Amino acid sequence: MIDLDIVRRYRASQNSRADQSSDQKPFPRVFAAIDICKAPHTPEQLASLKLMHTDLNLLPTPMEEIENAPAVWMWDYLRRSGARGFFLPLSGGADSASVAALVACMARIVLKEIQTSNNKKTLTTLRKVVQDANFTPKTYQEIVG
Repeated sequence: MIDLDIVRRYRASQNSRADQSSDQKPFPRVFAAIDICKAPHTPEQLASLKLMHTDLNLLPTPMEEIENAPAVWMWDYLRRSGARGFFLPLSGGADSASVAALVACMARIVLKEIQTSNNKKTLTTLRKVVQDANFTPKTYQEIVG
């Protein structure tokens, strides 16, 4: 729990924020004994969740989330920046190997989205990235290349 009074006192001790902080009124505190995002812990709870929500057939494991989150972020960055790709110098060390694996994961996610969902928007964006209007990848290696 974060004590806002401690934060406010710290900020007030800093010269640049002393005037602003001293004019602040205390925030009202509201306590609620609720759990907003309780995840299922047992296989039975997970199975019942899947039965209730047919669109949640594949809940990602923590390892899948660790793999997919940076890969999805990389695709989003590539898409928004308008860049043609990533420059990835490989030293053979663990860091460059990890980044290469994440790039491959990104390419697999993009390919899966194009093939299984028949997502035209993703294919159009990929074609903009590779600057080839007829590019239709069959493997994720083609995207990485």
